[in-house]
Amino acid sequence: DAEATWDKLAIAAGEVGETSVAEYISATVEIIQPSLRLRKAGGDQSKKINGKIASEVLSENITLIQESIKEFEVAKLAEKFMERHIITKDDMEAIVNRKSKKSSLMDKFQMLQLLQELKNTVSLKGEIFSWFIETLKECDTVESQKMARTLEEQYNKAKP
Repeated sequence: DAEATWDKLAIAAGEVGETSVAEYISATVEIIQPSLRLRKAGGDQSKKINGKIASEVLSENITLIQESIKEFEVAKLAEKFMERHIITKDDMEAIVNRKSKKSSLMDKFQMLQLLQELKNTVSLKGEIFSWFIETLKECDTVESQKMARTLEEQYNKAKP
């Protein structure tokens, strides 16, 4: 994605000139910066996440999480986990290859494996918990939205 953007930027610089591209980038930054400030002002939770508490919240809700994201394809979730370095590329490819066998039992097992990796990673790197909640929200189903709220609420109750 970044390479494609860079290529487009290089082509645009050649076609319209570097000055025009620089003006466009400056204008875009002016648009983006206020939204970043708003996000920070809203309280960036990722820096405050206690990995131990977040991991416990995930452990207590593993079954519910599985049910809430059952319609979210395992391979896509594995890809998102790989992007965040929760699993390796080899792990993701193994999950994708097993997925092609079309076994729902396998899907449940794979999902459990992914969630276990998530729990382990969250205990080491708490901000992954916030990322996972955002991923649940992106699923955009009633169940995943409810699960995201539940995890947030339980975490907030458990933290000191």
